[in-house]
Amino acid sequence: MNKFLAIIAVILSLILLSVNGAYAQPDKVLPPILDYYPNCDYQILKQHSVSDESENPDSKTFKAKLLKKLGKKARNLGADALILLDKTVKQTTRQRQFTSGRVYKGYKVEYTAEFIKQCEATTSENRKLTPLNRHGEKTLATNTISQITRTINIRFPSKAKLTRPSISDSEISLANGLYGVQIGTDFQNVIDTFGAPSVTLKLQQEEFIISYGRSHWLYFQYDRLVKIQSEPPFLSQDTLNMVPLLDFFDNNWHINNLVKRKANLDDVRTALKINTALNDKNQLIIEDSNNLLALNFAFSKNHHTNNVTTFLQGFSMQAKDYRAAASHQISVNSEQYHEIEQQILKLDHTNEILWQELSRQLGEPLGHITLTADSQLNIYNAHLIVYLKNSELKTIYLNEQVFSEAVVFSDESFVWKLGRFKSGSSLAELSSYFPENAFITDGEVGIETENYSLSLFFDDEDGKFALYQAEIKLF
Repeated sequence: MNKFLAIIAVILSLILLSVNGAYAQPDKVLPPILDYYPNCDYQILKQHSVSDESENPDSKTFKAKLLKKLGKKARNLGADALILLDKTVKQTTRQRQFTSGRVYKGYKVEYTAEFIKQCEATTSENRKLTPLNRHGEKTLATNTISQITRTINIRFPSKAKLTRPSISDSEISLANGLYGVQIGTDFQNVIDTFGAPSVTLKLQQEEFIISYGRSHWLYFQYDRLVKIQSEPPFLSQDTLNMVPLLDFFDNNWHINNLVKRKANLDDVRTALKINTALNDKNQLIIEDSNNLLALNFAFSKNHHTNNVTTFLQGFSMQAKDYRAAASHQISVNSEQYHEIEQQILKLDHTNEILWQELSRQLGEPLGHITLTADSQLNIYNAHLIVYLKNSELKTIYLNEQVFSEAVVFSDESFVWKLGRFKSGSSLAELSSYFPENAFITDGEVGIETENYSLSLFFDDEDGKFALYQAEIKLF
């Protein structure tokens, strides 16, 4: 046991919160769990999650214990009530049963709740049901249901919730530019027209890039729009999947108001009166005296008929005198991982990470991904992304590959490291560092403390099960 505590203190101080005297005093009255949202503007103090493992996740006693845990945390923060937001259930294998060689399947149950300050409602009519009732069961209309599922947590919204100006123009052309925004337009006018961008990247000295959705990428040099393209230039596919979709930008564009995305090549040629063949990049090129518009085509094959279809997949438009910014290597700062490790070690004493302090240590981000009006992702290097909500740190991601291979770092061999947990290490190498309460599922190991959870993700590489990603979620 002493060896276990010493190892965990060196790694991330992953120990359960001390319970000195916690049961010496009788329980005070806990804040109630609401079945309905208040019909007034209530204050949210904090969002918090608790979890535990059981052979019988439907047990009333087990659920009551978890809800009581939430209630105590809410009471300590001065909350008047709780709103249960989510419940997840995962089938798990516990580490202590792994080491004993005995196979056993249990269930890890997690509840997430908002701790709120009550407000004075003027009416009780048309009240909206909360996602889960006071018993921790899901609500549907006036009925309640209980489910056990093997889940994958969805961490980010699929649709952006930012308010953006309404755009009625869907035309992309040399004459019209992008929905009325011409090549050469200054940055502020672009923002005034389209609203806040989904992504901002500053990877080159002379050039920065913004996006709207996942398929409109705008390049700026000296504050002027110089290039637009539909193909994502620098983010890996995993990172791109974090960018919220914007239907208008991602799906509704038209070339010259005549052909739309996925139009057949023959239809494009006819509509635009182009007789030339595709070039070696599978493009049709349209140009005027100042700008160039390239239409990008792809191929699909019907495996039943063997017919091959050539269709419009994307576009790029740029000034003829555009020159891509000179590429340069982005320096690697290993101290960023050290700072994160130190902040996590403090959690056992401070109960929170001060984002302002950590952000100074991490330095200026290479990019931002806007999720909603009050939440975003900051990108710091080839592996590090942090999730912020209301300017508070919520989650730290250590990913296998944040950028595509087009982005060059000064040390390409550098991988992320968090204490003894290093990218590429095998499950067998790290298993001795897992505490007994670790949850083990297919390809994932979960370790929980009072203030945060650590999830480690492993990929089966020739039976090695190598560590490739970690996620630290703050409560």
